[in-house]
Amino acid sequence: MAGIDNDFDKLSKSMNGKSSIVITDENGVEYTAKFPRALVKRMEDEGVTSEYIADTLQKATVSATDEVFERFVLPAFNNDCQKVTLEQLIDLFEGLNDPMTVIQALIVLYMAPVTALFEKKNPTKSRAKFRFV
Repeated sequence: MAGIDNDFDKLSKSMNGKSSIVITDENGVEYTAKFPRALVKRMEDEGVTSEYIADTLQKATVSATDEVFERFVLPAFNNDCQKVTLEQLIDLFEGLNDPMTVIQALIVLYMAPVTALFEKKNPTKSRAKFRFV
């Protein structure tokens, strides 16, 4: 499991500051996934958390995978610019060389609104300062 965690950490660092993932299908059609803060909040209210995603995927069943795609992956791809069906999305992922890396990247994007609040900022570029009194 340490190798997976290390790969996830590397992926997370390489995605720092990125706000979306674009997948291009064999016909050149682009599909964009993003998790705006409001979407993440709504999904959390519906019980979709990073722990839920990891736990559900560990079941390694078709039903669990479909559930993750429907509750987690599909909302990221359904935004103002596009509407994608579950069947289109599954077909798109079946065409990828490394779909698990894309799932991990989606988890990084999903967690971005939270991690952005707590990551250490450059003190010379911060917009606010704090002090202890």
